[in-house]
Amino acid sequence: MNHTLQQTASRYNQITHTINCYRSGVPLLSATTLCSNGWPLLSSEYLTGICHPIYNFPLSKLLITLDKQIDDLDAWDYSPPVDSNLLTETGLTMSAIMYSLECMYEPPYGVTPSLPSKAVITGTAKRLLSLASWYHVATSKRMGLPLYSVSKLNNNLQWENYRVWVDDAFTIKAEWSKGRASIES
Repeated sequence: MNHTLQQTASRYNQITHTINCYRSGVPLLSATTLCSNGWPLLSSEYLTGICHPIYNFPLSKLLITLDKQIDDLDAWDYSPPVDSNLLTETGLTMSAIMYSLECMYEPPYGVTPSLPSKAVITGTAKRLLSLASWYHVATSKRMGLPLYSVSKLNNNLQWENYRVWVDDAFTIKAEWSKGRASIES
């Protein structure tokens, strides 16, 4: 910000507001009002419904992205702390895959922003990649997977019980494969 703009900003009571992705809660941008009455604009419904661009990627691109991120996590040798940006991006990709699979429950009163924790990311990313790849290629999205619900009431804002959902989805995959094998034989 140049000096003149800083002086102008200090003369008027400008407000800076961070706008977060409504699905993940990740900060997307920071906006400063240029007039003292600019706050209503920053809190309008148009800005509160902004979503991270990764949620618009096709599933095939998300799968390629997650595969690369898993390779990057596997290359991490555990000596320095893992890059928090890599964890955030991997969590975003996992979340975007879940939305792309239409497996995230979206209640009528609005989505609770969330991302998986580090433990959930490192423990389930490979399984999600396997499951989503199978779903995308083998089933051609002709069947549905169970919905995963994130909520404060479920006490899973960091997807603490996600492993159970993945286990259930793999059970469905096994049943589907068994049924397909019996049809083909």
